[in-house]
Amino acid sequence: MSASCYGVAASDYAWAYNSLSQDPCLVATSLGEACNAAYTIGTIGPGLSYIGPESSVGATACVCSSVLYMMLSACGGCQGSTVFTLWSEYNLNCETIYPMVFPEPIPIEIRVPHWAYANVSGPLGGFNPVDAEEIGGAYMYRRSLWPARI
Repeated sequence: MSASCYGVAASDYAWAYNSLSQDPCLVATSLGEACNAAYTIGTIGPGLSYIGPESSVGATACVCSSVLYMMLSACGGCQGSTVFTLWSEYNLNCETIYPMVFPEPIPIEIRVPHWAYANVSGPLGGFNPVDAEEIGGAYMYRRSLWPARI
């Protein structure tokens, strides 16, 4: 079973839920499952953050997408974490990265909020809950045929 939002942090992250009232952990899990049916997200607490794939073995196209990274970061936030891994650190073990796109068809039962497609490139780029909330949540689908190469 994957993580889910809970407690006060869940209400603080109400903006991160999609148009179907699905929390960011559910959306992130579904995106990860698009590449690996066994993909799950463990729970974390304050002071911890989700890191990227620990080796190239777990570095699927889905995991190496900034869209999943953004949803995963919001998943940590809605569990009470205030620490977020930078995108440049998260994707270190990815052979190919997918900035601002999701490389696989998005599962039909999921809506990805607009803020998950934000540009997080750059040396200090990463998830910022204030910026994400300002971008807003109307969902969108986006896919690219041209992934960035490291």
